[in-house]
Amino acid sequence: MKAYLFVGFTVVIWATAFVFNKYGLEELAPIELAFYRYFMASLMLIPFAIKRKIKIPTKKSLWLSLIGCGFFGIALYNVLLYNGQLLVPVGTASLLVNIAPLFTAILSVIFLKEKLSAIGWAGLFVSFVGVVFIVSGKNSSLDFDSGSLYVLGAAITFSIYHIVQKPVLAHFSGLDVIIYSIWVSAIILLPGAFGLIDKWESISYKTHFSALYLAVFPGALGYISWAEANKLMPASKASSFLFLTPVFAFIFSYFALGEVPTLVTIAGGALALFGVYMVIRFGK
Repeated sequence: MKAYLFVGFTVVIWATAFVFNKYGLEELAPIELAFYRYFMASLMLIPFAIKRKIKIPTKKSLWLSLIGCGFFGIALYNVLLYNGQLLVPVGTASLLVNIAPLFTAILSVIFLKEKLSAIGWAGLFVSFVGVVFIVSGKNSSLDFDSGSLYVLGAAITFSIYHIVQKPVLAHFSGLDVIIYSIWVSAIILLPGAFGLIDKWESISYKTHFSALYLAVFPGALGYISWAEANKLMPASKASSFLFLTPVFAFIFSYFALGEVPTLVTIAGGALALFGVYMVIRFGK
C-alpha cells in the first residue's frame, strides 16, 4: 500500500508540473524559469543529501557522467520542454514527453548493443503513428511545428540521460544520481540568473509561487518519492504507472487552463502510450 501511495503522489505531482510550467512561463523565459526552479531545488536537497551521507565521486569518469546527467536530464531537457510549452497545450506536451522510453530503446540498441524484439519494433511503429496523430490533432495537419519539435527534443535528451547514467548507477543509487544531476543543472543554468535578476522586482506572486512549487514538489519531493516507490516495488512496475501522467495532465489543464484536447489528440496519445508499453513490457 505504501508503494502505491508513493507512486500515486509522484504521478499526480509530476502531472501538475506541466500546468505550473505554463504559469511560470507567462513572465519568465525558459532558461530563467529552469534556473529558478532547480537552483531552489538544489538548495533544498543539501540537508537531505547530508542526512543520507551521499557519496562523493572519486573518479573523473564518474564526474563526467554526472555532468552529462545534469546537462541532458535536467538542464537541456527543461529548457527544450519549456520552449515547447510556450507553443503547445499541456496535454500535447505531456504525451510527447512520455514517449522518451522509445528513444531510450533505440539508443540502447545503437550504443549499448541491447536487442529489441519484433514486438518492440512494432511498438516503436505504433508510437510513431500515435505521435503523428497527436501533432495532427493540434494543427489539423501533419506539420511538426517548432513547439512539437522542442518537446520531442526534450524527450530525446531525457532518453540520452538514461543512457549516460548507466555507468554511474553501478556506483550510486538512482536518488543520488538525481541529486547530483540537479546540483549540476543549477550551475549549467546559471546564465538564466541574469535575466531573472533583471526581472525580479516585477515578477508577480503567481510566478514566484509557480517556480517554488515546481522546485519543492515536482522537483525535490517528486524525485524523492519516486526513489522510495522504486525501493518498494519493481522498477518496471513502478514505471508502468507513469502512463497515467498525461491523463492527469489533461485533467489539470482542463480545469486550470481551460484546454480541451481533440479526439485525434486523445487517440494519438493512446496509441503512443500503448506503443511505449509494448516496448517496455515485450521489447526485450
